[in-house]
Amino acid sequence: MQRLDILPQSIAKFKCTSEITSSTLELLSNEQWSFYSDKDCNSRTVSRTVNVQLNKDIRYNILFDWIYDCLQELKDTLGFNCDELKVVQSWGNKSETGQYHKEHSHPNSFVSGIIYLNDSESGTIFNMDNIWTNSSYSNIRLWNPDSDRHKIHYQQSAIAGDMVIFPSSLSHRVDINQSDNIRYTISFNAFPSGKIGIFDDLLGMELCVN
Repeated sequence: MQRLDILPQSIAKFKCTSEITSSTLELLSNEQWSFYSDKDCNSRTVSRTVNVQLNKDIRYNILFDWIYDCLQELKDTLGFNCDELKVVQSWGNKSETGQYHKEHSHPNSFVSGIIYLNDSESGTIFNMDNIWTNSSYSNIRLWNPDSDRHKIHYQQSAIAGDMVIFPSSLSHRVDINQSDNIRYTISFNAFPSGKIGIFDDLLGMELCVN
């Protein structure tokens, strides 16, 4: 049998300068932290900053100015019909030894991003449904629901200065941190702002995102 891999997908990756990365890490490590508020949370889940709008904190302006430029490059490259993409919320994540982040996506957002502030053995695992087992394509179930065959996985390494931007609906998780080093990242959600869509096709609107 010959296997044909079809319909490739992509997410975006950018590289931040070491100066911005190190100064942001210093700021973030001194933030106030709380356990991720989730009904299933326990002592092993990742911690996040009490401040969940780091994008509005002037101390992080240099970082978010750079993120804004990256978002506009993404918008232009993918041909989005909007004036700009703007960060609407951002927070820090801290994963100590034994902590993890369960599978999730980001509602009320268009694109999301993760900036890795230090190297870590715990990368981000993205996954999407397998077309052979997704009920949207077929309602016949031949595999055990717990089988790994239901998902297609991609692991993004956690390397200091790297940033990935992806559709907010894309599921992702972080495995248990098995090292002695604390894993630091900043996550954000972004939304289109200004004139959106194609007015000539009656698909346009104006939306001001603060």
